Amino acid sequence: MRKSIAFFLFLIISGSLNSTLYYERIFLVSTDFQFPVVKIEAEKDKKPVMLIFGGIHGNEPGAYLTAEKLTALKLKKGTVIIVPRVNFYSIMKNVRGYFGDMNRKFVKGEEKKKRDPDSKIVRILKQLMSEADIFINLHDAWGFHKRYHKNFGQCIIVDAAGVYSKKFNRKIDLEKIGKEIVRKVNKQIKNPKHLFAFWNTETEKKHKEKKLEAMKFTATFYAYKVYNIPAFGVESSKNIRSDELKVKYHLLVLNELFRIFGIIPENKITPELKKPEFYYAKIFNSEGNEYIVPAKSTLWIRKGEEISVSEIVGSRKFGWASDILGWGGENDRNKKFSPIKETVVLIKHDYKRVAKFKIKPSVKIPYAIITIDGKQRKISAGERLRLKESDTIVLRSAHLNGKELTLDFKGFALKNRINRGDDRNIKIAYKELQPEFSLSKNGKIYKVEAKLKRFPEFFFIVEYDL
Repeated sequence: MRKSIAFFLFLIISGSLNSTLYYERIFLVSTDFQFPVVKIEAEKDKKPVMLIFGGIHGNEPGAYLTAEKLTALKLKKGTVIIVPRVNFYSIMKNVRGYFGDMNRKFVKGEEKKKRDPDSKIVRILKQLMSEADIFINLHDAWGFHKRYHKNFGQCIIVDAAGVYSKKFNRKIDLEKIGKEIVRKVNKQIKNPKHLFAFWNTETEKKHKEKKLEAMKFTATFYAYKVYNIPAFGVESSKNIRSDELKVKYHLLVLNELFRIFGIIPENKITPELKKPEFYYAKIFNSEGNEYIVPAKSTLWIRKGEEISVSEIVGSRKFGWASDILGWGGENDRNKKFSPIKETVVLIKHDYKRVAKFKIKPSVKIPYAIITIDGKQRKISAGERLRLKESDTIVLRSAHLNGKELTLDFKGFALKNRINRGDDRNIKIAYKELQPEFSLSKNGKIYKVEAKLKRFPEFFFIVEYDL
């Protein structure tokens, strides 16, 4: 494969001086091992190309959270290809490598092992390396190298003193660059225990220590040896408890690498991390219709209907997985399934469960009666109602198996009135809604819940065209 990778999602992000081009693709889609790749490039001056891996080891959050933060980059010059969660299966298990150490599988022929689930990922990663001018592998490691030379933590690692780069058409002094970065970064670190060190592991030599001899099978050595590109391992310390602090240290090193290799960001990436909060899942059926499903909800579908959880929207962009209980594998996103009975879908972020909802197949779907600007309409459970900001809606009634239910518009509450969770027969205008209670957190998408004796039975979605 010599051609550039085609990415599925393409966006132009306007900046103050330039436009940044953003591409995104999910590899190994519809498998437990699916993972995204993001390509960000300046509109005009696209060189050099830096490839960054995060999360090749599943228990190193400082690395994969840093890579995720980088996907918000805007660039004046250069291209950055980011793999935010290389080894997502191991991340979901919170282990170094569920099928062995993926960072010891970068040898010729390794990617052809059919029984090793990592092999397909390694083949894709090697292809990405072939498109890069510089390669960076982010890690978290034990200890502090500056205090004990056998520890990898808080360290910038290279495999050799230098490399002749055909893409730069000159020799790159890896030692000089690594030591310069350590000097500049350490001036910005307040805690003397957290200072970085530089380590040339001289990987091509014969080593008595197994962990150093195993460096011959790492991604950085493969990039250096096969593609002759400057490659750096950047290690924060696992002994630092704060993930935000690990991200901060990774970003300090990356900013220096950007500067040295001539990649010019237009914006500053900060280390602050949002708590993973689930907003809703997008579910498509075989006819192309889209459902929006919030947490603690029940989506009614017709018996025999084939659906798939296609997108998970929350406070974090990456790291989401869906697990359909009693069906599929660890990550069932983008897998088509047709439930025959009520099924629970767990929503996970990395290795944590954060929410769940139910899918309920039925011959008969409950419904609600509403009026929009005086015109009556029947809306089925789970349906998505699109309104203009100028529209007014009145919730009239909800029906399930001959029983009438109450209707609660989440995010609406009349002033000077006790909110009893029943908004029937009240004219609701957009200006009266509370945006902070919207599913999208921006005042665009709201849930209307139908309840029987205060217990939710079904819902539908109101989405405003703002």
